[in-house]
Amino acid sequence: MKQPFLEAIKKLVKPTLAVIFLSFFAQYVYIHLSDISNIRLSNPVLLIPLTGLFIAQITLTGLLNGAAIRTLGKAIPHRDEFFLAAVTRLGNYVLPFRGGMAYRARYIISVAKLSLKEFIIISIALTLLSLCASSWLGLTALILSNKASATSIALFVSLSASTSLLLLFPAGISRSAYLASKIPSLSRSMEKITRHRPLFRSIIILTLGNILLTSLTYYLGFITLSDQIPFTAAMLLACAGILSLLVQLTPAGLGVVELFVAAAATIIGANDVIAVSVTLLGRVLAVSSCTVISLFGIPYLERRIKTTQDAPRQ
Repeated sequence: MKQPFLEAIKKLVKPTLAVIFLSFFAQYVYIHLSDISNIRLSNPVLLIPLTGLFIAQITLTGLLNGAAIRTLGKAIPHRDEFFLAAVTRLGNYVLPFRGGMAYRARYIISVAKLSLKEFIIISIALTLLSLCASSWLGLTALILSNKASATSIALFVSLSASTSLLLLFPAGISRSAYLASKIPSLSRSMEKITRHRPLFRSIIILTLGNILLTSLTYYLGFITLSDQIPFTAAMLLACAGILSLLVQLTPAGLGVVELFVAAAATIIGANDVIAVSVTLLGRVLAVSSCTVISLFGIPYLERRIKTTQDAPRQ
């Protein structure tokens, strides 16, 4: 009797937390509604380079996913990497719980011939690496801002240390992580990814590049909305948004990312309302870019999946 009850409770946890975060975000918007309504596009021409930055992020994400797949001895064309990154991101924006990942899994399993377990391993490794890089860069930006509290520094230090240990000693996952009990070979497979030195170096560079591009979008976004912040502050906001991956409960972290960014802006004395507005503007530009790309990408990827499935088995 206890087991079904516990399972029912587990199923309610995520929706409940999602409602809580969305409620906090709705309250934040309501409190600052007058401030948000007064924000204007002072440099609308910057929307062009901002859109270009989002397309560049999609490109780097595609290359990043492709490099991760190659660590397991498989490969997909660069065109597929680009389209798949755009479609995945669009799905994450419009579906709950990173729903775009389901389409990515379908493609990779069908075309790249990876198993579901290998797909999960790649996803965990890339997420962990992104969290690790964001923790260290966020800590650096926090220290350089000279406005950090001991609590915020301690939080970033603990995140940096824990994610670094998991990457440096992935075998430890088998003793500490819940997923290891579900996927017995998780630690061994992650070691295989991290020990593929040339590709792993490429993955690190691409991850850092993506974070820097996100930082640049915040930097230009503030200028677009008639404000300006140091690049280190923009980098902290970008890292805070990425660290919201720890709490993925709503489509593309709607409300969750904004609350993380608002908290980071408050810590360093930046305008939190503009920071949230830049995040929302970024969502509009990202969805627009991904939608246009996906209009071409989805039919192309579907043909690739169908061709692969129809091909005679060797």
